[in-house]
Amino acid sequence: MQIRKRKREDDVDLPFTPENLEEGYFYIHHDRQITEIPEAVDPHRLPDSEDLVRVLSKKEGSLVIVWDRIACVCKSGWAVPPVEEEAMKLVKQHTSVPVPNIIESSRVYRPMLDDRAIYMGYIPGVSLKERWPKLDSWAKHRVCRQLWHLIEKIQEIPRPDHMNDHFQGPADGSSPRHPLIEDLGSPSFPLMSDEDVRARIHERYLYFCGCKYESELPDMLPRAERSVFAHGDLSPRHIMVDDDNKITGILSWENAGWYPEYWEYINVMKWRPDNVDWSDWMDWMEFTASKKWDMTGIRAARTVLF
Repeated sequence: MQIRKRKREDDVDLPFTPENLEEGYFYIHHDRQITEIPEAVDPHRLPDSEDLVRVLSKKEGSLVIVWDRIACVCKSGWAVPPVEEEAMKLVKQHTSVPVPNIIESSRVYRPMLDDRAIYMGYIPGVSLKERWPKLDSWAKHRVCRQLWHLIEKIQEIPRPDHMNDHFQGPADGSSPRHPLIEDLGSPSFPLMSDEDVRARIHERYLYFCGCKYESELPDMLPRAERSVFAHGDLSPRHIMVDDDNKITGILSWENAGWYPEYWEYINVMKWRPDNVDWSDWMDWMEFTASKKWDMTGIRAARTVLF
């Protein structure tokens, strides 16, 4: 576990609020107050009135902390969409893909930092983002094959009744917010076919001043005969592995829903600002994929829409 240097040299208690929490730091929580500590301690050696809090992630509108005594993760903030909880419930109900268990907030008995919060069981292991640089070629091959196998299982999740007439849509039936397919108007119109998806991407490309492939883009985009359930943002930072490099959990389901069958592939093959060797990750995922898709049109659209 990484140990961060203390930001404060005194032991002044601070209110338990998001602005007083920093990513990567440890705190002792007691009576809605926090005290920063230099490293993790055994939470079971603390008095019953105290708990160890770890801050896993802090971004605008989203805070992820761990209550160590009860091994519970809380993800809260205005940027945490209801679709994430609904997606994890669907995956848990219909597959054996490892995802966090949703915990009812009434069973947690921990103060909330925001009305919009998801309580989840803690997934053991380390992120693939941290492990990837240490893997040899054989281990990378095995991890990627594991992931594609899990993706196949995810794609088998049955479509609920409220999605029967829709070709594409988030897991909770809300409007899509993805940069490629978010509706320019309001209210949002559903995408009822693969042709609708291509038309929406083309519409957004033109609206945001895409001109190089003004006429050619619709024919450059991939075609799908069906839509399937997809995570929508699979990357090493969202994948947990154990000491044997077995995948123990897939996290961050806020983009999940029903998409054209190529969707998971094109989002894996997307460069991201990360400290993992992204080209190496994409090369291995492409090498181990059982089906590959032409990315020419998607790359052209991304140069304008991302």
